[in-house]
Amino acid sequence: MDDHASEAPNETGQLTRAPSVSLPSIPSTDQTELAEAREQNSALFEDDTRMKIKEDNASNNPSQAPPLMFLPQLNQQQEQFSSALVTQPQQEDLPVQIRMPFALRAYGGPTVSQFAFGDDRDPELNSYFLANIGAGGGLMVEFQKWSQSFAVGFAWNEFIQHLDYVEHTEYAVITEGIQSIQINEITGDTMAVITGDVEGIEQRSRYVSHYNRYRAFAIPLEWQKQQYFGPWQLGFGLGALIQFRSYAAGRTIGADGLVADYSDGNLSQTRINWMPTGRLFAGFFIAPEWRADLSLSSGLQPFNNNSNGETQLDGAPAWQGRLVNGQVQIGVTRLFAARVQSD
Repeated sequence: MDDHASEAPNETGQLTRAPSVSLPSIPSTDQTELAEAREQNSALFEDDTRMKIKEDNASNNPSQAPPLMFLPQLNQQQEQFSSALVTQPQQEDLPVQIRMPFALRAYGGPTVSQFAFGDDRDPELNSYFLANIGAGGGLMVEFQKWSQSFAVGFAWNEFIQHLDYVEHTEYAVITEGIQSIQINEITGDTMAVITGDVEGIEQRSRYVSHYNRYRAFAIPLEWQKQQYFGPWQLGFGLGALIQFRSYAAGRTIGADGLVADYSDGNLSQTRINWMPTGRLFAGFFIAPEWRADLSLSSGLQPFNNNSNGETQLDGAPAWQGRLVNGQVQIGVTRLFAARVQSD
């Protein structure tokens, strides 16, 4: 590097030349690299300015004047590049979330149903109706809206109860027997025995367990709330089941205590019913986009006939009642958004 000298004013105000100060020489290799860097980054050094460090005003000795120093300035492009070099956080430190804008759940499993009268008849009659097991299944679409989780789908269910009772019947029978006996009034001896057909009544009793069936297609609607614990999902849902009855038949007990049959025609002609439901569910992610599910659901629906408190022409009695239904749902869910790290 070339030597440079500076001028400093003396006491008379005239400029005097300060002695030159020699700077240590830069090795040839450094000068070559500096020349190449300047050629490759000409834009970096085209606005370079030489910054002169002034001498100390407190010192009047011109020999203490510092040398000139060349300080390159960074251009805007390099500043942006330097600011972009930010250390990213470790991925394992970020919490795992499930982003599930859309999912499809298929399920099936056994159902259970229990009937009970809801009118003013003897509550002891409810003990003759017992719960039984049916089957059901469906397909649900789960989605997120308004920062909440919802589900809607299509299902089919069969609810079965059974009526247990003892049936007593009486039959008129004709058998050959003794019609009359002739006796001597004086001696008391039997004079004649007349036989022939004799009418009688035979009583029979048998134990009966009759199955009542209720089948319906349904549209389930549900609001869901869930929490995630690693690969596990736990939650609950509240909603309703809009049912379209397809078949119903069974037996019931009339107000007189007699058992009578009923059919689908004895129920409401609209065939539409609804049932509020609740569900507890748990899931396990077997893959980022697949989940195995287990649910317990229950609901309560009215179950009345279509009469106004009068026995119908076919002998079906009038009643008002309810069905308490439940289901164990075993299924699998396909998520259309995998689990990701939260931002």
